[in-house]
Amino acid sequence: MILVHIFVAEHKALKNLNIPINGSFNCTYSLGCLKLFKKEETTWFYNDHHCTAVIGPNGAGKSSTLEVLELLSGESDSRALVVFFDRVEARYHLCKINMTIDELGWVESDAEIFHVPDNQLFLFDNNLHVVKINTLSGEYGGLNFSKTKTPKFIHDLSIRENVKSTPRKKRYFEKLLSYFNNASDRDEFMERVSFEFTFSSSSLSIVERVVRRDPATTKHSDELLSKWEHIDYSPVLSELSIGVPSVFQRLLGMNVLSILSALSKVSGAQDDVLSRLLHQYSVVIRDNADRLSVSNCLRRALQQMAYSEWVRFSKNGLRVEHMNKVLEGYLNIFERIATLIIDHCYDGEYLNLRRVKTDDYATIEELTEVIQRLPANIAANIKWGWRGISSGELARAHVFSESYHYLKTASPQANHIFLLDEADLYLHPEWQRTFLHEFLSHLGYLEQSRGVRKPQVIICTHSPIMISDFLPDDIVSLAKNEDGDIEVIPSSGFGNSIADIYMNGMHLTSTFGEHAQRKIAHLLQAAKQGQLTSQDRALIEKLPGTPIKNYFLYHDQNQ
Repeated sequence: MILVHIFVAEHKALKNLNIPINGSFNCTYSLGCLKLFKKEETTWFYNDHHCTAVIGPNGAGKSSTLEVLELLSGESDSRALVVFFDRVEARYHLCKINMTIDELGWVESDAEIFHVPDNQLFLFDNNLHVVKINTLSGEYGGLNFSKTKTPKFIHDLSIRENVKSTPRKKRYFEKLLSYFNNASDRDEFMERVSFEFTFSSSSLSIVERVVRRDPATTKHSDELLSKWEHIDYSPVLSELSIGVPSVFQRLLGMNVLSILSALSKVSGAQDDVLSRLLHQYSVVIRDNADRLSVSNCLRRALQQMAYSEWVRFSKNGLRVEHMNKVLEGYLNIFERIATLIIDHCYDGEYLNLRRVKTDDYATIEELTEVIQRLPANIAANIKWGWRGISSGELARAHVFSESYHYLKTASPQANHIFLLDEADLYLHPEWQRTFLHEFLSHLGYLEQSRGVRKPQVIICTHSPIMISDFLPDDIVSLAKNEDGDIEVIPSSGFGNSIADIYMNGMHLTSTFGEHAQRKIAHLLQAAKQGQLTSQDRALIEKLPGTPIKNYFLYHDQNQ
């Protein structure tokens, strides 16, 4: 069962619009007359798949066009006709949305016609599923309000749907990781992908800031700065010393400056207290060498400051006791982080705190939750996310992973229509160029390994590079006419250059950027009128190619 045509009588901005959604058919509806005929098959061009590209400028109705399929659930006041073709029985199935048989007063076709009395029952009986995949993290930038419940035959596999709740986030992470590790047709870059936490050391600028603010704050500011420059806690731990206590102390050592800065902020006298804490901590390190752990050095520094003359005679009302309680809270958090690292991220041989890897979602969730309990300046030293993968690679992986897992569990008897919206989003032009070929190869692998039916593929895109992979009959080009109505217009595709597709396929008014085009138009006008300025001549020198430069300068009557 394949989708062959959509006629929209009225839906949002679409009115009386025939949408030739399948290049292997020639179907039209007008004034009560419906014509349904097969044309030369185009599926051979797409590895035996029915493939369609839907293009058009923003606001031309691409999303609204495909949204009509969701209206088959019956919960709408819009009016449309959706035509399917059963290749086994050679029969057209007419699914009417708020339209009557009387409105189809005359039907011409090359095969049997069947009027579907119940669209939902038709979808169920034919095991028809519409699978929506896009890489947008939020619909319309997250400014939309909640929509009605999605019909059961629609499967929304967008990132937005995948991260709606904690269980969904967990499942989404596990699907991506499974695809990276197990899919036979995965890309080479996926072999190096992992989820990592990066624990970095505090910035020395914290000390430099104190010294610059008031060098007189400490008698030996240069000496203080020099001491801190030599306090270096390596993120790499040797095998013999790796355990929760050693990781705990190392994390504290790497974050000492940020911890002292955070403590100064809760003291009631931030700038003065930070300089005193830095001094006291350096004194503790000098006097105790290797005898005290980092945690006890922090405690001792606070203790010594509490008994110092500066605090006793301070008029700022220092909250030293509160600072001690806050410090213990920080220590508890870091100890929990260390425990999670040892229990779930340590392989028993090697640990580099700059690259802590894990493939356990529960660990990731708890680590991020615990880290976020720290003050912002300390938490800023810790970063996490996918490593070895760019935003474009992740966008592409999303499409391939979601289709992989969907078809992996799909019924072999099911009929699927894949809607790939904004398929070119985040992709480098080279990946746009190879996308259709690789996606069809990806589907072919799943069809062979799972025995599923070949899905029908509909791609919405703004990429002329992607359009060049489609036959013109398989391109639905939407545009607004002079009256503001949306119509389908001819488009260029296979065999045309990218520049031609930009102009004739994507219907651009120019292949130059608007700003550049206006500058060039100004140069032409100024050259013809002999009014080129020195700035104009400088701009002409930046133009590529000698002939075009000479053309402008030839008309320069001021030379």
